[in-house]
Amino acid sequence: MALLVAFGLSRVPEGLSASAGMNQSGRSAKYVFSVWGGIAVASGIAAIVGTFALASASRSTVGFLTAFALHELG
Repeated sequence: MALLVAFGLSRVPEGLSASAGMNQSGRSAKYVFSVWGGIAVASGIAAIVGTFALASASRSTVGFLTAFALHELG
């Protein structure tokens, strides 16, 4: 749980910067919230699909995908 909280908090400055950029380019608050809401919904759907798609995957496959994802986040 601590890792999840740390991951979420580490992305706050990036999100604020992107939101400020959209605001400065004349986008409305409704647009900005819609973009971030869409990203949240798409991420949730991807997590659900990934969970079912990898339910029967081998441990080495899951390990490879996890290592790749962590490398991309870094």
